[in-house]
Amino acid sequence: MNNKDLIDFILNYSWIKNREKLNTSTRLEEDLYIYGDDAEEFLCDYSDRFSVDISNFNFSKYFTKEVYFYSIYKWLNRHKEKKTLTIGDLEKGILAGRLDDYILSKEKAE
Repeated sequence: MNNKDLIDFILNYSWIKNREKLNTSTRLEEDLYIYGDDAEEFLCDYSDRFSVDISNFNFSKYFTKEVYFYSIYKWLNRHKEKKTLTIGDLEKGILAGRLDDYILSKEKAE
């Protein structure tokens, strides 16, 4: 991955501190455990830092709400499909200047 600024930004929010473990397929919630209030703060800071419009981003489609027992909650709700947001998706948002369902579905279809 060549977007050093994005990786540095993500490393500040993640418990993973080894940049070699991050790639375009790394999932924010499932791999980095960014969810709930932390995910909302992360996306707002991402928007500010990289000038990405997130006003039409549907947070609830991609992130679990704040819960105290995340692993139990995920297991109990394992049949409820959430869309996955990856580092690659964040890169696409930076290139497009916005992050929303249209950009994410358009890019995944291509």
